[in-house]
Amino acid sequence: TMRKLRLEFNALDGQATRRELLLGFSNITTDAFDYGYEAKNTDNNHDDLNLLLDGEFMSIQSYGEITDDKVVPLALKTSGNNSYSIKLTEVDNIAEDQEVYLRDNLTDMYFNLRQDIAYTFTSEAGEFNERFEIVFNGESLSTEEVTANNNTVIYYNNNIIN
Repeated sequence: TMRKLRLEFNALDGQATRRELLLGFSNITTDAFDYGYEAKNTDNNHDDLNLLLDGEFMSIQSYGEITDDKVVPLALKTSGNNSYSIKLTEVDNIAEDQEVYLRDNLTDMYFNLRQDIAYTFTSEAGEFNERFEIVFNGESLSTEEVTANNNTVIYYNNNIIN
């Protein structure tokens, strides 16, 4: 059975952009090229998000089974200082308790894609093939990482005035 995730990338300002990516996982496909299970992205958009396979931009890609250590790299291309979103729009044949995170290596954030809201971010112009990854294990999130990323400052004042 093929397990599927569909991601949607949108430009929130700047040039109108929308890209859907389809990721398939099964025990008959691999993380390498699988004939008939991949689709290369031949578009040349100003802003785009792609899957990466051997340096090629893909819009559909198959992988082996989902494992805790699997990492799916995403390639971001942006035309200017704009805002964008990435959202998980479809989950097919994947257990409800299977975690799916977007890791933003620029901000060191892990975003839970299964919470039915989009991850929004800004980017300067350029091509960024190492900024975003899809990962499947929240166990690897240490307490320090979670605490550091929720932007909460706790201030303890020992000088109590009566």
